[in-house]
Amino acid sequence: MDFISTIIFLVLYYIRPHEHTWGLIYQLVGWMKPIQMVTIFGMVAMVRRPGGIRKSDFLQTPHDWFMLILFAHIVLTAGEFERMKYAFNSLLPVFVFYVIIVQALRNLERLEKFLSVWIGVILVLVTLALLSLAGFDPTGGKDVVDGVMKGRLIFNTSIFNNPNALGHSVVPAIPLVYFLLFWKRPVFIKIPAAFLILLPAFCVFQTQSKGAYLAGGATLLFSMLFKRHWVLQAAMLMLTFGVGITLIKKLPRMDEFSKTEGGIQGRMIAFEFGYDLTTVQAKWTGVGYKKYHETMREQLSGIGIANHGSYNEIGSNTGQIGLFLYLGLLYLSLRVLFFSKPRTVREDRVQRLLFIFVISFGISAWVIDWAY
Repeated sequence: MDFISTIIFLVLYYIRPHEHTWGLIYQLVGWMKPIQMVTIFGMVAMVRRPGGIRKSDFLQTPHDWFMLILFAHIVLTAGEFERMKYAFNSLLPVFVFYVIIVQALRNLERLEKFLSVWIGVILVLVTLALLSLAGFDPTGGKDVVDGVMKGRLIFNTSIFNNPNALGHSVVPAIPLVYFLLFWKRPVFIKIPAAFLILLPAFCVFQTQSKGAYLAGGATLLFSMLFKRHWVLQAAMLMLTFGVGITLIKKLPRMDEFSKTEGGIQGRMIAFEFGYDLTTVQAKWTGVGYKKYHETMREQLSGIGIANHGSYNEIGSNTGQIGLFLYLGLLYLSLRVLFFSKPRTVREDRVQRLLFIFVISFGISAWVIDWAY
């Protein structure tokens, strides 16, 4: 049952049925948020699993220690007591679910199933977003796409109602589907897999997100370079810097990629302000949990823009200590994946899928603010 809770978590995170016209169940139990319900369900299932849980099950790896210390650091540096309580209540469900997922995915079979479902849920998100263009629109996003978004695709929920957020969340599915269903598979599986790869590619194209294009290109490149012979890696790099860059420049809105473009100027201002907070004003502990925007408005005479990046947000909110812990989690994850020695094709596939998820997140985190 603890494994089932992780699957429900994926569905709630990506599809978010409680936020649109399918949310009838949520209306009946509105006294508790769905994520809180599934977290409690996961905790109960974890405690009641065969054999129970032991103290030795926790804090087994450097990842666990880094995650615990980062959680504590964010809460303790949030500011006054009310801000600390706000940070604790906001992040506790996420931290608890980290523990539940670590405990639930305790063997290769579960890990493989979890990754497969994760990719499947992303494909469902892609399908629903694209179907909105054809008239099936449970989230009511078509009017937003045609109006304020000027034709750029969104999925009209709280975290995907922006073309950049949708694009960055969907783009890793391109190499993920390849390694899950195409790489070293029989031909009768490869044929439908080729079609499925086109779905996220077309979805990202419809978002017209410059950041997603670049992140997708970099993720695809790194996924193909991973564990290849150095001669093949060199050939791929030359092909990328030749043909690949030329093709990316042909994508929608890529001709706007210049320092004079409004979006680029906004990011430059955000990064410069965040760098000053992280290196000068609040070097070690930051300005506090989610106080970047508030601090900017106070210091720049009411001007307030988004931080435009996870590293910028973590560095400015939690200082260099928090940023070290955050980057440390990514480093530890990549280190494990680089030095793992799979013994079977199945283990090799799981290793590659995990690598894509980590590297895609690490790249996109530069330009999109999903730090927490």
